[in-house]
Amino acid sequence: MRATMVSTRRWRVSALAVLGVRLEHFRDCIRPRPMPNTITVAVPPRTAAIALSLATLLLGCSQKRPGRADLPQIVTEAAKADAASAKDGPPGRRAVRESVRHLLGAEARCTYEVWQRMQRPELHGYLLRPQSYIGGTFPSGAAGLLRQVQQLEDDYLAELRGFRDLLGKHVVDHGVPADQRQSLVDEMAAAVSDRWQPVVAAIEAHRRFVAAAAELYELVASQPESIRFMRTGLEFSDASLRARFDSCSAAVNDAHDAIEGVVTALDREQSTRFHWLTRTSRVKH
Repeated sequence: MRATMVSTRRWRVSALAVLGVRLEHFRDCIRPRPMPNTITVAVPPRTAAIALSLATLLLGCSQKRPGRADLPQIVTEAAKADAASAKDGPPGRRAVRESVRHLLGAEARCTYEVWQRMQRPELHGYLLRPQSYIGGTFPSGAAGLLRQVQQLEDDYLAELRGFRDLLGKHVVDHGVPADQRQSLVDEMAAAVSDRWQPVVAAIEAHRRFVAAAAELYELVASQPESIRFMRTGLEFSDASLRARFDSCSAAVNDAHDAIEGVVTALDREQSTRFHWLTRTSRVKH
């Protein structure tokens, strides 16, 4: 009986020993081990706090309102923006991008509509040529097209001058903090004005040319029986009409010469977008 009890006790000790080894092996298996080719570095609490502060600072910088230096990139974004990307970026950047996108849209419409009219025979092949002042409704047709171009240019200039008010609306719509709105509008409206100033000057000069040419055509259309085109040039049966014609012609030629001075200030991209600004001519008679 004693021998049996000793044997049983030894078996229990042996079983517990084996179980202990297996449990230790199991703990080794589940204990986290470093990945191969990695180095574990203990970061002091102060260093970790500094890193967190730097990350917060960088995040804050990425969310700051845009400035003058950001305008070229925002213009590029606005030109490529779609409905999905319109919500990208902090509120201030979205507000400026949407305002610039509206401006680019007005520019595209103006360019398209003006070019459609400049392609018409009255303004393409016969503009200010002597034979264009006669021919029934031809002069009045040319005058009408020129007035349409003038109106399109007026509309576009109005869009440019209204950029500040448009941006002021968009900063509210996009949730720009109230204490940042005025400074954002002031800075970015000034940046847009500076960037588009050569375009404004060129369009204003072209508008003066268009208005002067329209007035000239309206004049000859009002007295078609008093002017004839001869091999030697134009002949007027009304001396007062001739004097007024010469005065209008001088205004057209002065406006034409003024355009050449401002168009040279456009950069290559602007010259390409507003290619029709150079479609002018001097009065020949």
